[in-house]
Parts: sequence; C-alpha cells; structure tokens
Amino acid sequence: MRNMHPADELAMIRADLRRLKDREAFLRKGFLEMRHDTRGVDAVATVKVLKQRRFRRDRLPPHVLDNADYWDTQIVRQVQVDEARNVSGRTPAFIVEDGEFDVIERF
Repeated sequence: MRNMHPADELAMIRADLRRLKDREAFLRKGFLEMRHDTRGVDAVATVKVLKQRRFRRDRLPPHVLDNADYWDTQIVRQVQVDEARNVSGRTPAFIVEDGEFDVIERF
C-alpha cells in the first residue's frame, strides 16, 4: 500500500465500509427472504425473531415535548470527509453546528 495522507485513507476506508454495508444488506435480505442456503463451509446464518419495546415519542403531550427541563444539549465531535476538489479554501478543523438530532454511538 502506498503512503497516503490520513484524510485520503479515511475517505477510502469509509468507501470500503459503504460497499461492505451494501453487500451485507444484500446478503441479509437474501437470508430473511429464505433465498440463500444458511449453511456455509465456515459459518451458519440463523434468522431469529426478536421482540423489542420501543419508546413512542410522538405520543407524548406537547407540554412535555416543549418543556426545556426534559431536554439536554449534547455536543458531538465528528469527522467529515469531502473530496478535495469540491472544497474551496481552507476548511476549519472544528465546525459547530446546532441541530435537532441526537447521535448515539457505542464505544
């Protein structure tokens, strides 16, 4: 492998991950639709049905949704990678954006 800049390497890794996730989704769909044999040479795929409880935020009354006491502001640092030819000038190392979303990642 050639010596590459960390930004280029990160972009390459993310492209590989997208390709692998697409392939995983294709294979997963095939198992869920029972189009693939589940026994391989080194692995066996098993389809399980799980029951989960989900929180229904849309059913909360407006006085709860609008009450600031129930909300926290969370600062999340993320790395965004763009193609160099699409970025003009120097991009700042840190960009703070205010958004209406939550990012939850397992570490």
